[in-house]
Amino acid sequence: MKKWGWLIGGLILALIVFSMFLPGTSVTRSSRQVNCTNEALTRWTVNPANWKSWWPGQVLNDSTIQYENKQYRIEIILLNGFKALREDRSERIEFQFVPQVGDSSELILTRTRANGWNPILRIYRWAEKQLNPNSSDPLLDKLSTFFDSPEKVYGFAIKRDKVIHVSWMSGKRVYDHEPSSEETAALLTALRSYIENQQGVIQADPILNVRSLGEKSFELMVAYPTDRNLQPNAEFAVKNMIPGFLMVGEVRGGPKTIQLAEQNLDLYMRDHKLQSPAIPFQTLITDRSKITDTAQWITRLNYPVFN
Repeated sequence: MKKWGWLIGGLILALIVFSMFLPGTSVTRSSRQVNCTNEALTRWTVNPANWKSWWPGQVLNDSTIQYENKQYRIEIILLNGFKALREDRSERIEFQFVPQVGDSSELILTRTRANGWNPILRIYRWAEKQLNPNSSDPLLDKLSTFFDSPEKVYGFAIKRDKVIHVSWMSGKRVYDHEPSSEETAALLTALRSYIENQQGVIQADPILNVRSLGEKSFELMVAYPTDRNLQPNAEFAVKNMIPGFLMVGEVRGGPKTIQLAEQNLDLYMRDHKLQSPAIPFQTLITDRSKITDTAQWITRLNYPVFN
């Protein structure tokens, strides 16, 4: 029995001595590639006001975040990430992103933890690193879930599509105010009647574009795709689209929702360095003259792009 006691004691002493030669800190590094541009990542991370949208824990204030009931103080926000120190100073996390080929980026999360003088903790973390050198980090997994989704980054799903309809009949009117839904509906009704009077066939939902011509001057343009080019007049004109490509996305909601989505689609174009041969426009999936509840409006946003 005494022999076993000496053996166990010797083993414990050996472990203590071994732990003293292990590093006082343990460093783990995880990485993940995501379908997100460096520009979009920078926009989300440099402004603390945006953090509540993508940080997987709580954002307590501009300099304090929480994850799994542990608080971290943000030490510095960089153009490609941030550094944060745990409240009890036992751990530092460093998040970085690096641009990759194409429109993707690599997310890198580095954790530096103080092992303290506890020999068991030191040996445990050393063994954990040896046995699982390529293990993923749950925090990085959650960050990747956000930044790998264009729907989360830009607020709605965006995809590349083709121009289907070539022949269009359009109408324009200029107002000293931003055109209302009623004024838009009136112009669409007049345009639809003109097409029908020429025995034209409307092929799909109408499109809309409103642009500012200056202070208190707005141009409203609407158009319907037709089965062929029709005869124009002083009020309505023929428009032919180039059978190219579009970046498109659908949103549900009223004018403010649509305006925000248009801004985000414009950011998508800039982030992905896409160039456009024509102005963007809306497709009115919902007949706004019949459905007055703007929360129920469905609008497809279209942005023409070169190949």
